[in-house]
Amino acid sequence: MNLDMWSLALFLISLFVSIASIFLTMTIYLWTKHDSDRSEKIIKSIKEELDKEIPNHINNLGSNIDTKITNSFTMINDNFKSLREEIETKMKSFEISIKDGISNIRDEINKKFEDEISKKMNENFKNIKENMENLDKNLIRFETLQESVKSLQKTFDGTKSRGNFGEFNLQNVLSEHLSKDLWAAQVDLKKLSKTNLSEASGVLDDDTSNNERVDFAIKMPNSDNDENGNYLPIDCKFPLQSFIEYQEADSKDDRLKAQANFRKVIIEQAKSISSKYIIKNVTTKHAIMYLPSEAVFALAVSDTELNTLLNKNYNITLAGPTTILVIIQTIAYFNYGISMKQNVDILLDQFAEFRKSQSALQSKIEGCKKKNDNTGIELERAMNIVQKMGNKINKSVEFAMKKGVLKPDYDFESHIKNSPMLEGLSDEYEKEDAE
Repeated sequence: MNLDMWSLALFLISLFVSIASIFLTMTIYLWTKHDSDRSEKIIKSIKEELDKEIPNHINNLGSNIDTKITNSFTMINDNFKSLREEIETKMKSFEISIKDGISNIRDEINKKFEDEISKKMNENFKNIKENMENLDKNLIRFETLQESVKSLQKTFDGTKSRGNFGEFNLQNVLSEHLSKDLWAAQVDLKKLSKTNLSEASGVLDDDTSNNERVDFAIKMPNSDNDENGNYLPIDCKFPLQSFIEYQEADSKDDRLKAQANFRKVIIEQAKSISSKYIIKNVTTKHAIMYLPSEAVFALAVSDTELNTLLNKNYNITLAGPTTILVIIQTIAYFNYGISMKQNVDILLDQFAEFRKSQSALQSKIEGCKKKNDNTGIELERAMNIVQKMGNKINKSVEFAMKKGVLKPDYDFESHIKNSPMLEGLSDEYEKEDAE
């Protein structure tokens, strides 16, 4: 296409040069010749020649231009056709490449999503299955609990029966963990202020028992005797009816109403225990309300405000079968420690008595030895034995100090001198020596 354009341009230039040369020749000729006739002939000749040549050149130029234009259009069409074919080929190749790439990406994404979704779905189904199994177990437990509660309701038709159940239940716990001298059932607290625990107690299943007697009273640690000691009152309550109403409530509103009624019953019972069974200088400042069912106890202690109210306003602490056991075991351990300390004191008194006797005996033996030299050898042996026994006593006291039974600064010699069990003992030996 570019070559044809250059050819056309050269042709036009050559035509222009030819015409210009003709005109230049004619002009020169006219300038040199003054003959008009001849000039006219020449001009006429030139004109004729021009008339012949110019159309021919124009026709040739038109033919060449048409030919060149036709060839150019043909070439352009051919180039456009080849270009279009090349573009179509490249577009098809590009489209195929894009489709393959998109297909590979889609397959990779689908595979990844399928793996992730499959994994998540399996985990979710596994969790759902476990939750359903747990729900089934909990439903079974709940149904069992409901059946147990209904069974209890049938068993304890009256409040007296329910109360007896709690009392017998707690009596078994006390019998297993505390000695009989530390607790009693059906205790008249007013009478207890004037007598001992045994005389103030009654029989658990006695029909004459009344509301003035607390179900149980426990002697607390650090008490010296029954008359001046403090006692922990424990009264059994079993608000089963209000608890069942709460369990059987269908709607949220019914459950809230039942819970409020349960709370009201607990507060009334706590108020009754506080007013009747907490007595100054006889009982502790707090009393225990024993709920013999873990389910009932769990519902009661789940209400934090209720527990705060009972402690603050009525000095009442709630206890269930598990917590009451911990309380009783703690009291038993403290009493065991006090009993152990008392036994240690008695043992120390015995040691002190023996030590003082040993000292007096040793003094008497030494006096006899001076009076009678013939028995000196036997008396020396006896004195050695007594000395060894005294050393053993001293080692026992030192061992007790190391183990923490006795304080490190404990003055054993002062205990010997001030022991009430040994008063007048030295005087007796001195009288015997004087005789």
